[in-house]
Amino acid sequence: MIDYEDFMNKYGGECVVNFLRENENFNTALNDPLNLNSEDKKVFDYENAINKVTGRVALLATEKQEEFYDTLAEMYRNFVDFKIQEGTYDLEMETQDLQAETLKKQPTISAKGTGKSVFSAPTFEEVCWINVLKKPFTRKELEERLKEARKSNNEIAADYKNSLLEAFARRETIVNDKWERALDKLSAKYTAGNMSDVEYSEGKKLNTESKAKEIQHEREKLNNQYSQIEPLIQAFTVGSAWNFAWGDRQDMTLPCVCLGVSINEKSKNPYAPSNMFVEFAVSDSTRFFKLNFADQQRMALMAIKQAPRWKFKDDLLEKWEYYTAERSANREKRVLVTGNILQAFGSEKYANGGKLVSFTRKGGTIDKGILLRADVSQKLCETNTKIEATLTVPMAKAKQHILVAAKNQQTFAEFHCSGSFDIIRNYSSYTQCYTYSILTKSKSVSEYSFLLKNARLIELSKYARGFATNRGSWWAEFTQENMPAVIDELHDFEITVQITGIAAEQMQEELSKESKQNGGNWKKLSWNEQNIPKSNKTNQKQQSDTNTELELLQLRAKAIKIKLRLENEQ
Repeated sequence: MIDYEDFMNKYGGECVVNFLRENENFNTALNDPLNLNSEDKKVFDYENAINKVTGRVALLATEKQEEFYDTLAEMYRNFVDFKIQEGTYDLEMETQDLQAETLKKQPTISAKGTGKSVFSAPTFEEVCWINVLKKPFTRKELEERLKEARKSNNEIAADYKNSLLEAFARRETIVNDKWERALDKLSAKYTAGNMSDVEYSEGKKLNTESKAKEIQHEREKLNNQYSQIEPLIQAFTVGSAWNFAWGDRQDMTLPCVCLGVSINEKSKNPYAPSNMFVEFAVSDSTRFFKLNFADQQRMALMAIKQAPRWKFKDDLLEKWEYYTAERSANREKRVLVTGNILQAFGSEKYANGGKLVSFTRKGGTIDKGILLRADVSQKLCETNTKIEATLTVPMAKAKQHILVAAKNQQTFAEFHCSGSFDIIRNYSSYTQCYTYSILTKSKSVSEYSFLLKNARLIELSKYARGFATNRGSWWAEFTQENMPAVIDELHDFEITVQITGIAAEQMQEELSKESKQNGGNWKKLSWNEQNIPKSNKTNQKQQSDTNTELELLQLRAKAIKIKLRLENEQ
């Protein structure tokens, strides 16, 4: 029995779709299980796809089964590496010996509930010194890797083109055979007297046109693939300098050196997009990374190709030590999001800017948090020193701040709410009281149905008029007397509010005090650096506890995402 990775999951599903697209002989042998040959655009349930395909693979000869699983396992490993580096891998939590030492800690999202449960705790940003677990190549190591490139880009592009021509010849033969058999059946029917001369003539004409159309479709498909990939092969030459930026990393500046295009020569289909890689030496703890030419990773290569790189385009090799100096240290400053991680996943800058990890602290405990990428951490540290404090709190906690009516308060204030609308407070010198307005970001009826169709809000609005359109938005006005009830109604929808300035700083201090009084909300696990054998039962129990809590976090995070998506679709 061969031991393969457990790829019976959504990532394995994405890999198996790419595998069948690149290996049409397998797709044909399996009778096109995912209907890839239909012209309809496919939206796949990837976990169902992997189950469906592997179920049919069991019917193939043993040799073919081994070829399928060997190739898929390699594709899966590469795809998981890509998802981890992209920061979107969410099947399991990575444990890291960071030895985190907190320099600054402040709450950024207030708790929505009460009590001492972790799920009612605030979310904190912790600026920490942490261990650098991987270091970039030294100048000497980089030069040695650059010498290992075997083929020139022109040679690889030429071989790739020949492989596509060979693939087209095979496909053309298959298509010709298919329509020849169809024509034989047509002729037999005509010879048997079951067709008229006119029907036979029209049938032959349709056969010829259908064959030509299918062959042209195959030609266009391979031409399109070549036009997408060949420019990338030619661009990423050995020793060229790039900015390692794509997706959520588009605006980052992380120099990297291309180590060339490599081919998986051991594969039976070496020039399939998933078997062709561009390799990079990256100037941070990523160290080395490779991207193939299939789907998501090809898009990442295109983004890297287009990313600005003028600062280091011509002298990166000469100044490699300069660009890697900070990452070559043993410790670095990073931001860890801790406390209520569940609600942190609702914030885009946290969910897309880092990965969930179990990590060690300097004092010997194990904790969980979101380790933000270096570029995101740097921006947060810069932002926190330049602008006033910002805190996200539940509507009920912001109530007094919104309703404040002291004489020295500003006459105008705007509060940004999580439901994509603003509460605007204005002081009227004529009535000597505040008036309030709710103003949405757009005129979408479905997005704001929870406001527009809310009978209680309509009743509380001024003159019970409810919401009206106002320059591309929905707008409603409320009196100072009715506003407390409006806030209570909005709180029931779990709406949060951004508080800034002195009020945010005061709330952050209060939340920090509450957290200290509660002794923290995370379960503390003892950890001894000198005594951590892999088979230790205590460690196994700790890992089991960690996995259980992670599963709960991930399930709740998924529930929040589903809820938000359903609300947007209403």
